[in-house]
Amino acid sequence: CPDAVCPDAVCPDAVCPDVACADVVCPDAVRPHVVRPDPNSYAGLYRAATAGLAAIACRQVIFGEAPPTRARPVPMSVESPASLLRRWGALIYEALLVAAVLLIAGFAILPLLGPPPVGAHTADRLYLLTLPSRAFLFLYYVAVLGLYCIGFWTAGRRTLAMKTWGLAIRTAAGDPLVPRDAVKRYFAAWIGPAAGLGMYAWLGRWGLIAGLINYVWAWFDSRSLFLHDRLAGTKIIRA
Repeated sequence: CPDAVCPDAVCPDAVCPDVACADVVCPDAVRPHVVRPDPNSYAGLYRAATAGLAAIACRQVIFGEAPPTRARPVPMSVESPASLLRRWGALIYEALLVAAVLLIAGFAILPLLGPPPVGAHTADRLYLLTLPSRAFLFLYYVAVLGLYCIGFWTAGRRTLAMKTWGLAIRTAAGDPLVPRDAVKRYFAAWIGPAAGLGMYAWLGRWGLIAGLINYVWAWFDSRSLFLHDRLAGTKIIRA
């Protein structure tokens, strides 16, 4: 209802509400009649909705107002990187799950490694696999763990630990990982265990502490990324 019909003294907001602007001042031709619907009548609700849309269209034509828009929410994962404490908690849970997976995989492959040689073990002597069998078992564990990690990291999938702690892995651009990204991240994650084994051979059991280098790295990284995330161009976010 323009000011020429409804002066500001009568309609301060130039919208012409029913309580401030009578029909003699703002005719129905300019101001749509507002229908007060019967709550129990679907026809009343329909007429009220139609009148509301007509009022919005009237204001857009007369006052040149833009149609109301709804702000598009920003995904939480874009603005909420996972805290270091949350990632450490998920890592401990993940370690328990991985241990269970490797234990089951080890029992499945153990009969294929061949029976122990006669006299190799007694009641007071622990039998150890031969060196070729141990090398094969290590490569087998690497392959099983690779299938587990790469399979759950690719295409937006998540492990049980990641779902429990509300985490997801994305590229630096915020996209889900493709197999190439997951492979890079997996082999970069082996830097810590390889360093731990090397330091163990040099310094003994205390050298195993070097196996945590991938995760201690986050304390010194500018974005608190793990070492394998820094090298692979990935990040862990809240999901």
